[in-house]
Amino acid sequence: MVADALVWEGADSQLLDAVSHIDDFGQYLVRALIYRAVTDWMLRQEHHAESGADDDPWVPAVDLACQLAARPDL
Repeated sequence: MVADALVWEGADSQLLDAVSHIDDFGQYLVRALIYRAVTDWMLRQEHHAESGADDDPWVPAVDLACQLAARPDL
């Protein structure tokens, strides 16, 4: 849900406050984003939808997840 909120619903990093108590949450977020990004890519390929890199909805969430996963305290 957090991954989807970050990518599709315009949530910002403050959403992470709600899940900060979960051990290894950074890893869970990275894994969720990988699954969703690959699934989205596969569906886009299937439907031949083209989108430019400028409108890639995954970039902010992936950047945030990478920062989070790199933190040893999460």
